[in-house]
Parts: sequence; C-alpha cells; structure tokens
Amino acid sequence: MLHLKRKYKRACNELNVISNGYAIMSNVIDELEQQYRASKEGIEKLSAGISWLMTLVKTDDGRALKIAKEILQSSRSIGYKQGEANAHLVIGRTFDLQSDFASSRREFELARDIFEQINDLEGVGTAMYLIAESYDHESNYDTATAMYGNAVKFLERFETPNSKHTLCLTLNGLGIIYCRLADYTDGLACFYRALELEKEYNDSRIRTQLYANISTAFMHVGDVSVALENYNKALELADDIQDERTIAIIRTNIGSIYFHFRDYPSAMAHYLQALQYYSVPSRKLDEGLIALNSNLGSVFDALGNYSVSLGYYSKALAHARQLKSKWSRMLPYYGIGCIYLNLHEPQKAEEYLLQGLALNRELDARREEADTLIMLAQCRIDTKMYDEAIELLHQSLALAHLLESNVTTAVALEKLINLPIEILPKSTLAQYKRQFHHIMRSILANQRENSVKQDLLKLEVQYSLRQMQSIKLPKAEFDDISSTFLKSNQQRVDSISQNLAHSEQSNIKAPDTISVFTFGSFRLVINGREIDRNDWKNRKKARDIFKYLLVHHRKAVPFDTLIDVLWEDAGARDLLPSLWNAASVIRKILQPDLPAQTHSQYLHVQDNCYTLDLGEIVFLDFVEFQSLIASAYATDDFNRKIPFLEKAIALYQGDFLKEDRLAEWTSFEREKMQEQYLNALMIVATDCLERKQRSKATEYIRMSLEVDRVYEQAYEILFTMNSSPHDRQEAQKWAKFCTDSYRKEYDSEPPERLKKMMFSLQTD
Repeated sequence: MLHLKRKYKRACNELNVISNGYAIMSNVIDELEQQYRASKEGIEKLSAGISWLMTLVKTDDGRALKIAKEILQSSRSIGYKQGEANAHLVIGRTFDLQSDFASSRREFELARDIFEQINDLEGVGTAMYLIAESYDHESNYDTATAMYGNAVKFLERFETPNSKHTLCLTLNGLGIIYCRLADYTDGLACFYRALELEKEYNDSRIRTQLYANISTAFMHVGDVSVALENYNKALELADDIQDERTIAIIRTNIGSIYFHFRDYPSAMAHYLQALQYYSVPSRKLDEGLIALNSNLGSVFDALGNYSVSLGYYSKALAHARQLKSKWSRMLPYYGIGCIYLNLHEPQKAEEYLLQGLALNRELDARREEADTLIMLAQCRIDTKMYDEAIELLHQSLALAHLLESNVTTAVALEKLINLPIEILPKSTLAQYKRQFHHIMRSILANQRENSVKQDLLKLEVQYSLRQMQSIKLPKAEFDDISSTFLKSNQQRVDSISQNLAHSEQSNIKAPDTISVFTFGSFRLVINGREIDRNDWKNRKKARDIFKYLLVHHRKAVPFDTLIDVLWEDAGARDLLPSLWNAASVIRKILQPDLPAQTHSQYLHVQDNCYTLDLGEIVFLDFVEFQSLIASAYATDDFNRKIPFLEKAIALYQGDFLKEDRLAEWTSFEREKMQEQYLNALMIVATDCLERKQRSKATEYIRMSLEVDRVYEQAYEILFTMNSSPHDRQEAQKWAKFCTDSYRKEYDSEPPERLKKMMFSLQTD
C-alpha cells in the first residue's frame, strides 16, 4: 500500500498570514499617554486621549475600555461628536479582542452612524473596515468578504492619506480571506494592490505584513522560490523595525517550507524558535500561536510521536476556543482524529473528525473537507461499514476533481482499491486501479522533475535564514519517531486525550511538552523554550545531577550514589546540603512557578532517593535512538530494518553528552551508542551499495569516519566499492586518508588487511 497521507500533509501544516494587528512599542504608548495627561481639558484632551487609546487597546484592552468609556461620557457632555464616535471605535476594538463580536459590531455601527451625521467620510470608512474585520475574526467569511468589498468601494472614492491607509488595511484583510478560501489569485491581487498604496505613505509594518502574506500565498500555489524571495524582504523589514511578532510568524512559515520538503527536523527547529516569542507572559494570545502549536502537532504526527503531537494539538484547540476562532479549530480536530485512527480507535477519531467536517463546510474550506472525508471513510473501513466508506470517498473524489488535486484523488482511490476484494464489483475495481495508476504516474513524474529544484530551494531557504541577522538558529535535532516508541506512549496518550475529550473549557492547560537532546550539545526545551545557562544559574553541579538522573530516567537513584559519582571529595565532608540545593535548582528549572514546600511534578524524593520522571509528553533523543536500534535488530525483514536504522542515524547529531566526555559515568553509554551508530551506518551503507546508490553509501561511510577516523570496517567497504580501474583516483585518495589517519591516531601503519587491499588497488 502506498502511504500517501504523508505526501499530502501540506493540508495539515498551516502557513500563517499576518493580520493587521501588531504590537506597539511601549515607549510610543508612554509618550502618547504623557501628551494626553499634559493636554488642556476639553476637545484637545479628548482628542489626545483617543490617539493614546488607539494604541493602548492593542496591549491593555481592559484599561483602554475603562478610559474609553470615560472619554465617551465626556465627549457627549460637551457635544464633541468626533470624540464620541472614536470612543465607540476603541470600545468596539476591546470587545473584538475579547471575542465578543456582536458587541464590537454594535459599537462600530454606532461610530459609523455618528461619522455619517458629521460628514466625516474617513471615519465612516474606518468603521466599515472594522465591522468587516469583526466578521473576519468571527470566521464569518461570506459576510466579511462582502463587508470588506463594500469598504473597498467606499474608500476608493477618497485620496486622503488616512483613507488610503485604511484601504490598504482593508485590502490586506480581504486578501487573507481569499487565501483562507484557497483563492490565491484574488488574494495576491489584494496584497499587491495594497503594496502599491503603502508606497504613498510608507508604513514599514504593513509593508512587512504584505510581503509575508504574499510569500504565504506563493507557498500555497507551490512557487517556493518566489515565496522565499518575499520572505527575505519581509525579514529584512521586520528586523529593521524590530517587529518580533512578524519575525516569529515568518520563522513559522519557513518551518512550513521545510515541512513542505518533508525535512521535519529543520521544521521543528524553526517552530521551536518561533515559540520563544510567545513564551513571554505579557504577549497576547493570537492566531499565530494557534497555528504554531498546530504545526508542531503536525510535525510530531508526521514523525509518529503521537503523545507529543496530541499535546500541541490540545494547546491549539484550547487557544482557538478561547479566541472563538472557527478556522483555527479545524486543524486540531483533524489532527487529533488522525492520531486516533493511527491508534486504531476509529470511534474516537470520528468524534473529532465530524466536528472538523462541520467547520469545513461552514467555512467552505473544500480542500480541508476533502481530506477530512477521506479520514472519515477510513473510520468506516476500520469498523467494516464499507458502503458508508465508499460514499464518503466518492464525495472526496468529487471535491478533489473540483480542486484539481491529483494527490487527494490518488489518496481516495487508494482507499477504494484496498477495500476487501469482495466489496466492489471487479469491473469497478479495475476502473479505480486504472485511474489510480494513471494519476500516480503523473504524480511521480512531477516529483522526479522537481527533485533537483527542491535541493536548490533548500539552499535558498538557508540563504533566507541568513537574513535574520540577530537570530541564532539551532541545529536540527529531530527526525521520525519509531512505531516502538508510539506503542510505549499509547497509555499516556489515552490519559491526555481523555481529559481533552471531556473538557469544553476554553482555558484547558495542556501538559508540559519536554524535549531533551543529548547527542552533541546538551539541550533542554520546555514548552518550546530552551533552558540556557542563565536559567541554571551557572550551577554546573545541578546540570550534572539532572543529566545523571536523565540517564536513569524513571529509576530511583540513592543520594549516596549521586554524591559518590558527581563529587570528587565525596568522603571528605557532608555534601547532602549541596545535593539538596542542586535539586532545588532542578525543580525550579522544570517548574518555575512551583511554590515553596511543594512537591515537584517531575523530581520525586522517596527513601533517600531521587527519581526523575519528565511526565506524559517527553522526548528523549537517546531513548528514541536506542528504541529504533532495538526495533531494527528485532525484525528479520531487511526492508523494515533499514528505515529504523536511517531514523536512528538522523537522531545522532554527535556523541552522547559530548561536553561531559571526561566524566567517567558517561563513558559506557557514550561508547555503546557510538558503536550502535557506526554499525547502523555500515549496514545502511552496504544496503545503498546493493541498490547502486554509490554517492549515498559514500556519505554514510564519511559520516562514520567523522566519528572514528580509524574505523576499519568503513575502509573495507570504501576500498571494495572503489576497486574497479576507473575508480583508482578515488581509491588512492581514500588510501592516503586511511594511512594518514592511522599515523596520526596510533603513530603506526594501517592493519595488514587494509594494507593488502590498498596495495591491490594500486596494482590492478
């Protein structure tokens, strides 16, 4: 069976468009407040107050609402209609931010009516734009599109700078809706038109947003090169104006480009970087964070780590409910449904997929609807309700034809031809097979045609990253997760998902997601935030204790063992207080808000022992590495063995706890895993040679020699594969490298076996 679900995962990885709301610098707000406080009573003060509140509402809506009501009353008392209308706009914005959309539109409509009374046409246009944006935020896209269109027609009549600015915002909002509805041509037309208008009043923030949105549209239509070009422009602008929110969103989108290439480790690295922006408590929840958590869920889903995936999806769903965003709920519903399908629980899967399908149809999201119908059909197949499954697949095929999506068509046809043989008439089955093979030939031909382009585009992605001058991006640390690891996590998945399924509260708090990376540089990441040396308060001993407990994860380690292993002068003095202090640092690292005298969720104390248990959603790279190696050696099917080994190789980013190579307690694990890594490289390299993939085999051998320059088995394979006369130059190069390495490492010549092989290469 072809596993096409992973090939069309683009539908499950969200690219962010950037809406018109953005963060305001605190110094600007402070300056406007000072002007308000210093103004004379009356119209001057009320006007200054409105200017201040228009910025304050974006950072402190509660305070803005209170002061706006005061200004509304003061404006009414002196008959200042302009102030009264603008106060209604501010009040409406606060309701909109609180997701009370009906109340927000009521305030905007009151403002529009007052602007009409005083013939303030710029104000009327602003109110019309805000009414449309409110429908947009409510995910009522049909009405929002119509209202945006009306606002555009109205604002086009005026040539004032303020009207053009509002028109620019309106076109951006309309373009975003078109992109959400997969009408990227009209979306791009809106963005480009807004970009032309922006040149007349030079607003760097909106220009940054427009370039980023243009990039997103081009990504959706598959023109990655143009997308990257515009991301570069957006990044340069965002960096100049220090717009951290936009940088975070663009990081997310670059991660989605890597996801597009199915380069999940790189995608993960960028998503975690973007997540750091939202880790600051004062920053408001927005759809960017929802999309980011959904994308993290998609990556872990693609990697097969369903427990971590479910954790991120649950956060996305909780935040989407909090914002009352129908659009943002679609992907988590779909993702959670797919997880349950993979866990062979079709009834639970169907519960979430049906909720997603209702939103797909309400929001006219046809591509998402087609994907959801396929997954619902799989639920019916798993429960042997074949007639219903066939009907759902026919619906999906109809949508795929409408969308002109070969991949979606192929996935639906694959489901049909893999039904039990007695379900479909032979003639119908033969027809489906012909259609499937025809479409697959087209898809595979297109993939071959684009493979070289994708390699080049990856280089362009690297170039785009260099534009972020102030950002230091981490190395890729992740790759696919094995089915063995999935099974070990299934019990934890059940407990998490049960809480999610029964909770309808908007403030669901998902469990912490903890990832620890031990290959190469040691890294601890909690909820997307990397713990640095400042967090450890330069307490190396606390880090060492954490690492030792990590190696013995979920096992009790006596106090005496920790002291004996980690302190050189263990017998010379009472070191228990030092151990307790270090443990206290670890508790605070893992749970910064943990009250004093409260038991840690992760570091347990019992019978003079510490036990580290990092909870339900945890990724430990060395545990996963060993699980993959064990899975490879547990199967007799060589075709299944190789994928396990390839995934293990991808996880190995350097020696285990490399920075602690002088610590005796790390030596055994390091040497064991290094040997496992080298053996895996040799098996995969040999397999590549059998498949006539010489360059790939050479790369695996080169990787082994980076770890051990005198690894005899690697040289044996190299000399064997370069034994023909036309490979003599390559063989001589490796022979020289081998000889130099042995002389440098051991001050001796290579072993006799290798010397004989090298001699035969020179004489053949």
